[in-house]
Amino acid sequence: MKILLPVDGSENSLRAVRHVIAMKEQYREPVEVHLLNVQLPVASGAVKMFISQQQLNDLYHDEGVAALKDARALLDQAGVSYRHHIGVGDPAGTIV
Repeated sequence: MKILLPVDGSENSLRAVRHVIAMKEQYREPVEVHLLNVQLPVASGAVKMFISQQQLNDLYHDEGVAALKDARALLDQAGVSYRHHIGVGDPAGTIV
């Protein structure tokens, strides 16, 4: 079973993480948990004139890691293995 948990750092997203942790004993097969944070792209072309793509990628990564921090800590503490991902784009489209 694969579970995709979109996480934005909010209490509601952490509630979903806690639910998966609470339900893990009821799963009859191994669970593959994927945490996903989606960063909104920097839209202004003017900004991109002064910041390199690598700097933008670093920003997206750092912000994504920060948003995933509490969810990762909960899963680590519960002993639930997971993979984390950081996407960039429209949240709904990126999640789908």
